[in-house]
Amino acid sequence: MSSSNLIPLPPHVHFIESRPTFYLGDPTGWHRASLEQSAYLRTGISTDPRESNVGIYVRRRQNNRYLLGFDLWRLPLKLRSEVVERLRVRWRAQVDVLPKPARNRIRFCGGCTSFELETTLDHVDGWKAVLGNVLSDPNSFEAIERRTETTP
Repeated sequence: MSSSNLIPLPPHVHFIESRPTFYLGDPTGWHRASLEQSAYLRTGISTDPRESNVGIYVRRRQNNRYLLGFDLWRLPLKLRSEVVERLRVRWRAQVDVLPKPARNRIRFCGGCTSFELETTLDHVDGWKAVLGNVLSDPNSFEAIERRTETTP
């Protein structure tokens, strides 16, 4: 049985946009989780019921720009390369109409397991819909073998 059969697909998509309500502890004390941390912690396979989840963070930046991203780090999945390329082409078409100074400051980091893009206020809702559709489609993913941890 392949690992793709063990993963409940499609994953449930959760958008993390507001201030996280939980805290993380470290040796210096307790700190409110960032949007990115909250999305990363939301990603994975829940045990009861057995469901896969992906958290997408939506962070407002300066100059009416928004940063959207997710990381599949807790799922043995990756986005198919043609899916990433389709997203890159869509993003490039939107960015090419911006003035050159704005175009030079906006970014796209699309990988197979982690993904981040920056967009303008006009396009943030469209990108949320597109990412939600892509991540809700089981055909967008390929299974990858889990890395086994070795203990010294």
